Amino acid sequence: MAIVVDQPIINSPFEEPARHYRIRGGTAELVDERRPSGYMPGLRTRGGRQTLVEEEFVELPLVNDIRGRVQRWREAGYPGATRTTLDLLRHWRSAERERRLSFCQLEAAETAIWLDEGPQTEVSRLPLEQQERYRRHCLKMATGSGKTVVMAMLIAWSVLNKARQPADKRFSDAVLVLCPNLTVKERLAVLKPAAPENYYEAFDLVPSGLASALLGGRVMVTNCHALTVPDDSRRRGARGAVHDRSGYYADHRVARTMFDIAAKITDDLKFGDEQGRRLMFPQVLAIVRRYVETRLELVGEAAPEEIALGKYRSTIEARVSAAIRPADEDGDGPSALLPVLRDMAGIGTTDISPFLTSRPSLPAIKSHLSHAVVDSGWERRVAAALDESRRVHAWVKNVRLGFTIPYQHQGVGHEFTPDFLCALRGATGAPSDEHLIIEVKGLEREQDRSKDVGARRWHDAVNHWGKLGRWRYAKIHTPYQLSQVLGVADRSEGDE
Repeated sequence: MAIVVDQPIINSPFEEPARHYRIRGGTAELVDERRPSGYMPGLRTRGGRQTLVEEEFVELPLVNDIRGRVQRWREAGYPGATRTTLDLLRHWRSAERERRLSFCQLEAAETAIWLDEGPQTEVSRLPLEQQERYRRHCLKMATGSGKTVVMAMLIAWSVLNKARQPADKRFSDAVLVLCPNLTVKERLAVLKPAAPENYYEAFDLVPSGLASALLGGRVMVTNCHALTVPDDSRRRGARGAVHDRSGYYADHRVARTMFDIAAKITDDLKFGDEQGRRLMFPQVLAIVRRYVETRLELVGEAAPEEIALGKYRSTIEARVSAAIRPADEDGDGPSALLPVLRDMAGIGTTDISPFLTSRPSLPAIKSHLSHAVVDSGWERRVAAALDESRRVHAWVKNVRLGFTIPYQHQGVGHEFTPDFLCALRGATGAPSDEHLIIEVKGLEREQDRSKDVGARRWHDAVNHWGKLGRWRYAKIHTPYQLSQVLGVADRSEGDE
């Protein structure tokens, strides 16, 4: 018997499913939770008629357990993942992607990666059967959900990790793709990195700085019949607890929380020996106390004790840690930062391959790219103003350039893609070595302030390195601020 529902599409393909239809008594009941993984054994015959018995739904507890573990790993910022893996995961999940990946594609790739790079204390406890020399992992995805894209994601993950860590046996730069027939073999040629219509470029699966390293991988796509081996291929919904604030406040005094934060920051400092870090603790504690006293803004019925909550505590730790630097050799001031270079990426450039986009764009005059992708009316006005400004020698809208700035927010590493990059003219009107990074921002959130901290650290490090000219970062909240920003950026160092 067919069951008809008025609204068959109840979830976004880009978000984790939050609802599903439960079949009971011949009717569909909408349930506000994700459908657990499971299967129906099949149709049974009763009284000469075929019927599907609802009680016969069989859950797969191992799959549902892994779902929860991968979700917690994702929310914690992928602890234990390699630097290459983090670069890929952030690229795949970037909100500024031209072609977004669906949640099922991301979760499938994350799960396969978690089985190799997740916390071994969790992965090793799973009751996974191992009866052969080689491990076998199966990702079951619906028809049309993008399995080939997931295959390309995992090939890129393995090949790029092997390129950066040749001795790591978890990864391989040799990949064998077996196809059930010649038709599928032809379709899967897109998995070869050097193929003209490969999926790595078509779906923007690899950051531009890592694309060349992918070509070092060996991907063989063949028909399974060509081989001489036999074919053996025969919490959500939990309600949040209600806490008694008075009890929580009693257990988390502000003074104690500041002490714990200062201790954590001191332990995490990358400079000085253990004895030296102990002497630093009083200074760090004083900085934390001053930060809380001057920067903490209470809203509504909130109390200072709530800085002990994870998201607030991690934010304070990240902000204070970013501001602390070791003293220079003379002890007169902080030592300068140096950039950490991506060993396989090289120096970025605007000399990129042509690409198609369905996003709004407008022609550019002073840009190395023919057009600028603009995501808002404000960005459109800023682009036009950059073309008209005498202070601007060249500029580019930062799309598909691979230019990102790392930052920490609530204890988790992130990257953001600023909107515009500009090369400026000096006081005489000639091109100078000065560059300006512009971020156009409307409504500001706490995470945007974390981005500002990361941007300042980035240009401080690059400027001290001295091999890429001088750089500045400016965030504007309206296009009218652009002229002021360009004026400030055009000043010489001695005028600051």
